[in-house]
Amino acid sequence: MVRHLFPLAIVFTNTAALGLPPWFHAALASFNSSAPFGWAYTVSSTCGSKTSVERFDPSLSPEAQWSLLKFAKKPPSDADTIRYRKYRATISSGSMLRATFVRDDINVPSMKLVRENGEQAEFRGRFRNELKDKLLDHLELTLTIHKKPVPFVEKAILHLITSFVPVISARIDELDVTMTFSAPTPELPALPLRVTSHFIGRAFWIKSIAEDIELTYCGFKRIQPLRQSKDRPATGAPSSKRQACLGREASISILATAT
Repeated sequence: MVRHLFPLAIVFTNTAALGLPPWFHAALASFNSSAPFGWAYTVSSTCGSKTSVERFDPSLSPEAQWSLLKFAKKPPSDADTIRYRKYRATISSGSMLRATFVRDDINVPSMKLVRENGEQAEFRGRFRNELKDKLLDHLELTLTIHKKPVPFVEKAILHLITSFVPVISARIDELDVTMTFSAPTPELPALPLRVTSHFIGRAFWIKSIAEDIELTYCGFKRIQPLRQSKDRPATGAPSSKRQACLGREASISILATAT
């Protein structure tokens, strides 16, 4: 798991006694673990020798919002596109295991100050234990807050602290996801820049699975989303109820489209 390095002059504070500072709450209030609603963007994924480039456009119909631009560094074949569409249909159906969270899932009182300097502070804590997503019970969250001029979450890290068995035939032994975000400006909110994920597990208790995946985000464009009913957000678009943790969902497309 990637850790942020700070200068030697570090201040340690008992946040349980003093309470979390106002700039922590300000950063958390604007935190989005996914690309914000109403933005189109391009995501490039790498897993070993496999690569893919995808584009998300919320102005299109739900089935067309995600498109595969490149696979293995070249335009996708018809077969690649068919496999990709099947993969996206699986994502939309909710049948694929994903590590997901929104800021309301965070157990804010559990967040403790780990280290701090003049510009940044690192907090570590857990998720609320009453959530339906039991994977979150096994994850530790670390947030790096950039304090000024506008407080924002600069980095978020998910770390699996105990093995997790989502179904009888599968087990997750290691999971680390590191997300970095751009600084907000008067014109732009904080946006995802890069995600790395490390995963080790087993399928059917025999086959060992190991993945190291990197995603990079670019080409952000504010765009008018296709109008949807309040109860049915556009496919693949972040909703106010639940947004994708970028480490495990989008990146797995490079495996879904592989032969």
